[in-house]
Amino acid sequence: MDTAAAFAARAGTAARRSGRPLLLAAAARAAATPLRRTGRADRALQMLEEAHDELDADPRPSEGVLDAVGMVALTAAYTAAQARIPSAAE
Repeated sequence: MDTAAAFAARAGTAARRSGRPLLLAAAARAAATPLRRTGRADRALQMLEEAHDELDADPRPSEGVLDAVGMVALTAAYTAAQARIPSAAE
């Protein structure tokens, strides 16, 4: 595992342990950027999808969580578009 992927994994683990969904969204989005820029859009998309699924699991999310879910989805769509993966961008 290279440095970007290692830091992405650590950020996700720390965010999950915190129990704060907004940190999870921020960590996923921040980690996706270097992964995307270094040609690992597949890993970035996987991480964003996992974060999205966790955030979207709350049956009564707060406004902040809804915002975070949307931002993660937008980041995933942009990542997929940049990687020319149209099926993942939908």
